Amino acid sequence: MSKQKQDELTVLSGIAISFVIIIHACASCLGYLFPGKEYSDTDIFLRTLYNFVISAVPIFVFISGIKFAIHDTATPYLLLLKKRLPRVLMSFFIINTFFWAIDSFIWIKEFSPILLCKTYISSWLGNTVAYPLWYIPMYCCVIIICPLLYKVISSSWIRFSLYLIIGLMQHLLASFFPILDKYPFVFVSYFIFFELGIIVYKYRFLLSHKKSQNIIYVFLYVILVTILSIFPNSDSFFWSSYVRYILFGLGGTLVYYIVALSLKKNKLLIFLGQNSYPLFLLHEPVIGRFCGKLLSKFGIAHSFVFVPLWFIGTLIFTLLLIKFFCHIKIDSLLWKFSLMKKSS
Repeated sequence: MSKQKQDELTVLSGIAISFVIIIHACASCLGYLFPGKEYSDTDIFLRTLYNFVISAVPIFVFISGIKFAIHDTATPYLLLLKKRLPRVLMSFFIINTFFWAIDSFIWIKEFSPILLCKTYISSWLGNTVAYPLWYIPMYCCVIIICPLLYKVISSSWIRFSLYLIIGLMQHLLASFFPILDKYPFVFVSYFIFFELGIIVYKYRFLLSHKKSQNIIYVFLYVILVTILSIFPNSDSFFWSSYVRYILFGLGGTLVYYIVALSLKKNKLLIFLGQNSYPLFLLHEPVIGRFCGKLLSKFGIAHSFVFVPLWFIGTLIFTLLLIKFFCHIKIDSLLWKFSLMKKSS
């Protein structure tokens, strides 16, 4: 893996984690300034910003696909699982169990072992009190299934088509059966982003295009998302679901990969990318909620002020917490844990 490739993926991780934090800033703003409303019913700034950053999680899965294509296509399946899963499972176990225990202590009215077991099992399926952690069960699902199908089905395009059909069917059926739009059923719609990463690396997709072509792709995406944000269609779950999946998900992932190629020397994005996993783990639910309540107490009533302040405040406090955890060596368990022996 070249240094250039390393930089572009790190920058892309920086973009994705910025988007994750902005998504939660938008959600906080929605809750405090527009209680009970959907994004389509809010002001144009909030819904447009949300539409531009909604591809954050697909980008992270896409990066995993590229890294798999670079490093692990020949890695034995069980060894791959040993490399990829322990770190995220240890993180999830510690943080999820901590917040599950606190939530159970606060809200449980009488001791019920069955209820406690149900809520804990449900948290491992994505319904966790530390709500951003739903990503980890989904990521584990992707890492368990996609590399296995890679070894069974040799054609990238067949796999991509299969994942696309699965994703489209999940979104279609969810419009009739709302439970299919919840965890863990939504996990299957993320397989395609892993395969997209493999295809982009394997066929050098977008890398071989002229810079002027890539600029046109970005420009068209910006125009299209802006238009759809100005004139939202809030009446059709089916329509909005497919727009999020195909345009914001697949299209947005490729567009932000183009942006990362152009910004691969950006020091701020490289820094954020290098710290993307601990930022993801620690920015919610405590720090983000604190910033949201603080802003509401100060009477911040405009989304274009609330969201940037929430983002900056949450980012700064989370980085300070990361530094503190590194100082007391908790980082070795929370985001650096590994079962693999370090090479000398």
